[in-house]
Amino acid sequence: MLATVPMLVLAGVIPAEYAKQITVYHVNPLKYSSAPINMDTGNAFGDLYFDMRSVDLPIECAEDPTSHDCENEEVVSPDLGITRLTLEVDSRYLSPTEYGKCNICVNGTDHHGHNNCTNGEYICGCGEGYKPIPCNESQIGYANLTERYAGQNRCSKADSTDVDCWKSHVVQKTGGFWYSTLGGGYNSTWRVAGNVKRINKTCSEESMYTTVEAVDKASCFKSCGAEVGPMRNTSNTCWIRCFYDTVLGDHSDSYLWKPTGGFSSAQLLSLWESPFDTCPEV
Repeated sequence: MLATVPMLVLAGVIPAEYAKQITVYHVNPLKYSSAPINMDTGNAFGDLYFDMRSVDLPIECAEDPTSHDCENEEVVSPDLGITRLTLEVDSRYLSPTEYGKCNICVNGTDHHGHNNCTNGEYICGCGEGYKPIPCNESQIGYANLTERYAGQNRCSKADSTDVDCWKSHVVQKTGGFWYSTLGGGYNSTWRVAGNVKRINKTCSEESMYTTVEAVDKASCFKSCGAEVGPMRNTSNTCWIRCFYDTVLGDHSDSYLWKPTGGFSSAQLLSLWESPFDTCPEV
């Protein structure tokens, strides 16, 4: 695919008229590079969605231990960090059709169709469903999450599970974008422009959970007997339900939920970005 890339770009220079800077975030194990080579990142709302959809993981994995996130190293690794960085991209190579699903290989699979991969390596694939095709590595893929999940409401029926509803309602609340940046375009069609900070995910979680508990005007946590603060049990079903109801609005676990109440867009943005002001750099 490199033959289609202009020589100026191949030399590592993105022409000023096409250069675009985007601030992105990435949750993954700290042992990996902060440069998102063959990785997926998101803008603030996109990565907030990725993070918040796994608050229900204790319930999800109890109900279905085969669920992808139950083995997803970007979700369950004990040494997770969150990286914020600014990328400079060549806007000519931003492509909604070349978004690659990049995941860490676990037990020989990425859970997205690559079933003979090397454990611990990031592997990317484009295309729909579980039949991945090679991505054009010079492209910077992106996905509009509102459009991507618009037709996938898992909470449209009376018998939808709590997990179905929370996952659907989180993305409806946050929206956002995901990006895929592959090795073939590194330092040619995209590069790390700076603003890099990595924090420990446990510090971010403490900040986020404390904020959510503090604005619980309905006294949900108190009324169901869930501990808050340092003694909180984030595996407690009651605590999980109160977290989502406080952030998303009442009846977040029901198909009757309406996208009113809960956190505003400004509050959601602050919820995600504030830890980068208060948590120490890893």
